[in-house]
Amino acid sequence: MTPRRRLLAIALSAPLGLRATIAAAQERRGAAGGPRTLQWRDLVPGGFDIDAIYKRYAEAVAEMGEDDPRAEEKRREVAAAFAQAPVVAELDGSIVRLPGYPVPLDGDVRAMKSFLLVPFYGACIHVPPPPPNQIVHVVADKPVRLPGPITDPVWATGVMRVQPARTELAEAGYTLQLRELKRYRA
Repeated sequence: MTPRRRLLAIALSAPLGLRATIAAAQERRGAAGGPRTLQWRDLVPGGFDIDAIYKRYAEAVAEMGEDDPRAEEKRREVAAAFAQAPVVAELDGSIVRLPGYPVPLDGDVRAMKSFLLVPFYGACIHVPPPPPNQIVHVVADKPVRLPGPITDPVWATGVMRVQPARTELAEAGYTLQLRELKRYRA
């Protein structure tokens, strides 16, 4: 009997509470014990509408122009709204893989121990940066090298922690203890 079938047999014969526990463990690990593949929307709890915040900002700045002093006030408003961005507590301790763009913090892309993972290229360099629940601080035990050019997305796999991190570029809502970094392939 394969491990998967054995687990299924145990789950079907287990009381409901244990079944829920087994199901939760499987979801945290992902299919067949591997990492759970996340998308960026999975890092945002229901009820927090990032797009609405961006839209309000974009519309206001478009009306007044980037150089208008009132635009700086709008950027501060967006930053304040983003600072309230909630995280998904249930992800804490999960083994996950997440696609994204690396933003090096160490300066040398050939030997990074720390970088930010963001949903789009150029995030954290533009103002305002994404909300903290859309930034993951990735920490490696040993220096890692980017698998391609810095403009290419990557898969980051590791243990997700709901642990904020402040960096010189942005505040991250999550920290990922890196296990593997690969070139992104859909």
